[in-house]
Amino acid sequence: MSEHLKTTEPTLTYVPWQQAAERIRAHGGAARIWASNAPADVFWFTGSHPMALDRDQRLDVAIRAQDGTLYAVTGISVGYNGDGPGWTRRLLLELGLAEDLAQRIAYSRVSAVDLENPAGALHTSLWPHFNLPVPHAYETVHGTVLRVTFDGDDVLKQDHPELTEEDRLEASHNGFYPAPHNTSRLRSWMGLLDSPQRPWWLEGTRTIELHTTYESAEEHGLVVPEKQHEVKGAVYPMRMSQGQVQTWVTWPLFPSEYYDRGEVGRLPAVAREALVLFGINPNQVQRLDSATGMVDVMLHKVAGFKRRNFYRFAIEP
Repeated sequence: MSEHLKTTEPTLTYVPWQQAAERIRAHGGAARIWASNAPADVFWFTGSHPMALDRDQRLDVAIRAQDGTLYAVTGISVGYNGDGPGWTRRLLLELGLAEDLAQRIAYSRVSAVDLENPAGALHTSLWPHFNLPVPHAYETVHGTVLRVTFDGDDVLKQDHPELTEEDRLEASHNGFYPAPHNTSRLRSWMGLLDSPQRPWWLEGTRTIELHTTYESAEEHGLVVPEKQHEVKGAVYPMRMSQGQVQTWVTWPLFPSEYYDRGEVGRLPAVAREALVLFGINPNQVQRLDSATGMVDVMLHKVAGFKRRNFYRFAIEP
């Protein structure tokens, strides 16, 4: 896990960039600065709780004052030639940063700077820095939950441990596009959930659900109305809960490079991989694959089936 990943829980105070310098100086001046072209990076840098986020505001720049007050500065951005980074540079100069440091933060894709140790700062063109999603509140039939979602590509794609930093820079056109990571997004997420450095709100017993029919998924609140789609697919046959966050997994309706529908009644590759990443023994996954009687859970309700349509597992992380 990156040394820049923090797991404390400050409260985020949102402030327009035009007012930020005055507010931060009133709290002793700037102590730490985090900025990224990927707002998820700034969330994980700061160690905030997901419920502290304002989903209507982008979190490109966060600044912690000397007294610990954490500001989410709105209306500015970093990492390209434009007004947003220019305003970031202007704010940092108002806060007393040297010109070269303000310039570097404003025009890097990702920065994490402790002003007491600027030599140890992170500045990079590779973004996102963390290959992690941000949990968001979501209304289900059973109430509000904190949720992250993954589709087939998130589970199986981009698992290339041989990628070097040069490879990633080239693939991103030196930061113009998001850089590929060495592991899939789900593998990175599970690395955080398995880590002893995980935030307190990810502590607890891990429970895993696998639904083999549309009816079962719908009954448990895992069928998303079309207008609320956030990723491909409206049905999430798999859910893992740990701490305060639920992880929902779906897979494409039709076969693709990353999804092999396989035999009727068997688990797709996405489901098998996700179960192993969740901590289920591969031998148990193989036995489950032969026993599930998986129907076309993604398509429609299937009447008349008399089979077990719901599996649950519990694991102590």
